[in-house]
Amino acid sequence: MKAFLFLRDLIDLFYPNICPACDKPMQHAEKHFCLYCELQLPKTNFVSTDDNSVYKLFVGRVPIDAADAWLYFVKKGMVQKLMHSLKYKGNEALGEYLGYLYGLDLKSNKLLNLPECICAVPLHPDKLKTRGFNQAAAIARGMAKALEIPFLDHFILRKENAESQTRKKRFDRWASSVQSYQINPELSCPFQRVALVDDVITTGSTLEICATLLKEIGIKKVQVFALCQAIN
Repeated sequence: MKAFLFLRDLIDLFYPNICPACDKPMQHAEKHFCLYCELQLPKTNFVSTDDNSVYKLFVGRVPIDAADAWLYFVKKGMVQKLMHSLKYKGNEALGEYLGYLYGLDLKSNKLLNLPECICAVPLHPDKLKTRGFNQAAAIARGMAKALEIPFLDHFILRKENAESQTRKKRFDRWASSVQSYQINPELSCPFQRVALVDDVITTGSTLEICATLLKEIGIKKVQVFALCQAIN
């Protein structure tokens, strides 16, 4: 045992496990990011307040049952660093862990009518080939584990869009974007309260399209959750 501990410490000396949020070495018990950064996560608490900027994004666009973003995303902040590690360094496990923490927070909220299942916003096929995984799906898996509900993987699909959007008018671009998404014809959803998960929310356009698709197949209550919201 002493030899193992000595070898582990020696490896840590030359190859330390670095926290992706603060770039400092982590302790042995810290797997995805350090405890200090976990305690400092900039939570929005939108789901517990009336002043919910995420919910306001969808008013008049698509009827939703609940909306939330867990964290604030600011340039050069810790959340941006975590998202960079998740999306561009292949840290899929980090996405699942963040989703799990988010799910635990939602589960502890007594005001929220929790979803019966979760699905994720799909990633463009080209990005999926490059990245190897869908970061929104990783987050959704972690949330589903914490909430102890099913995760409907690949329930919403995104088709390859070879046609250029640059010369189209705004409405035409929107219509084309809507046609780029579809419900997977090989899957069914036996639930009536479904959560839709994305990684970062800005304008909410993609979530609006996906929520509309869920409504069109008869889902009565659609909830929208993003890991973080981009702010200036």
